[in-house]
Amino acid sequence: MPISKVTIAYEEPWPARHCQTIRSAYGSAPYFDYYFPDLETILTGNTSSLFSLNTQLMEKILQWIGLEDKLSVTSCYQKEPSDAVDFRNSFTPRNYHLQPCPRYLQVFADRMDFQPNLSILDLLFCTGPEARAVLNEFSDLLLKKHS
Repeated sequence: MPISKVTIAYEEPWPARHCQTIRSAYGSAPYFDYYFPDLETILTGNTSSLFSLNTQLMEKILQWIGLEDKLSVTSCYQKEPSDAVDFRNSFTPRNYHLQPCPRYLQVFADRMDFQPNLSILDLLFCTGPEARAVLNEFSDLLLKKHS
């Protein structure tokens, strides 16, 4: 089945639970109030396909970090993309923690050590408009490591 045909089940109230979990984890983050309303609107919008939901989320996140024109979709899997640096195998469950990650102040910094590579939401809620600069630094570190 093509990924664009995978539908979302709404028999359980997962969007509300998901939003509450995000609110509980990041409600005290400095930029939570700025980003969360749009995120909640997308998550609770009853989008029918998983592909469409993911696309809406990615487009919004790219907009927030100032990369609106960077999303493109292929019609088939490209084993070796010719027009981009390929980091897909850099972030697997076995090795994502080995990737370099710039530090930034996180929500529970008073109780926990820095937790690298958590999520784009962690970065956005904690750094706001500085998220792109952190991602640029992250990209530079990855390129150095893989060159």
